[in-house]
Amino acid sequence: MSTALKLAIFACSVIGFVSASHLATILVRERFIRAVDMTKIGTVSAIAIGASVVVFPVTSVLDVWLRMFAPLVVALASTFLLAKRRQSRVARELPKRLGNLIMRMRMGYSLQVSLEEELAKDRSSSRFHMLAIVRVVSFSPQNEVDASSSEARASLPPTIRKIADEFRRIHLLPSRQIEELERWRDRIQADETFRRRSNQAMAQARAQAVVLAVIYLALTIFVLIAFGWAAVKGSMQFSVPLFCLGVLWLWRGAGGVKWTV
Repeated sequence: MSTALKLAIFACSVIGFVSASHLATILVRERFIRAVDMTKIGTVSAIAIGASVVVFPVTSVLDVWLRMFAPLVVALASTFLLAKRRQSRVARELPKRLGNLIMRMRMGYSLQVSLEEELAKDRSSSRFHMLAIVRVVSFSPQNEVDASSSEARASLPPTIRKIADEFRRIHLLPSRQIEELERWRDRIQADETFRRRSNQAMAQARAQAVVLAVIYLALTIFVLIAFGWAAVKGSMQFSVPLFCLGVLWLWRGAGGVKWTV
């Protein structure tokens, strides 16, 4: 391997690790993932590099480069997947949390106290995002336009920011907070029910497309064996394209339907 190629690989390695470090800093600063999670992912990646070197001996500079970057790519992909999963978990658990808040508020607690008690008993991985939501939601009228609160809101992921905005809106309606929380919970549950039924309908449509394709394939084989290609050539030239278009429309068209509640 030439010296120029070795220098190029070394330069790419340096640039790659600097870029990954900068990206990790941005992810932590923007609250996309916690710093402790990034540390764990980095530790696992370092262990993976060491294990790969021990199991598979290094024979060239290219081998070193591949072992350095493969765990790095896996670490970054794991970071994004972990963050997305936690954000979806916050949205999935939101109806249950709203139910707990409503129950506490009916017992005489304020929205602020109810949220604080809900977070005090929360030990799940979604607690980090819920804490961020509580920091954004201002419970003091004089802090409604606080600059730090606006910056904290802007740094949240879109899904979490939407939840925080809804809490802020409800907070500004002191006489109708319980009613608004109930309406919000019912709307989420209705959307989830409708989405589940929509997925079932799309799955049924695609299952029908698969069944039709199997039947058509079996019929085509039977016709070819019974009559030969020369006898059915003309009709098959029209039949096969039309059938493929129909199955494609049924498969992809069902997924492209705009479902509304």
